[in-house]
Amino acid sequence: MGNARLQSREMEVLQLIAEGEANKQIAAELGIGTKTVEKHREHLMQKLDIHNTAGLTRYAINAGIIESSVQLTIICHRKK
Repeated sequence: MGNARLQSREMEVLQLIAEGEANKQIAAELGIGTKTVEKHREHLMQKLDIHNTAGLTRYAINAGIIESSVQLTIICHRKK
């Protein structure tokens, strides 16, 4: 995985992606358009050399971008 420096908006988008939010939900929460969220997602994947949402989530966990309580929630939902 890449080790690029992320801008604050990219960090916000990455956090919400890792928390399982859909593009439409991220857009509403951040007050930006859905297409803008899609572009941020694309840039994150390019910058970090990650090719899917699961990879972005793993990166966010490893980088400490999402809290451990969120990690546990994500893991619990996957096991159901």
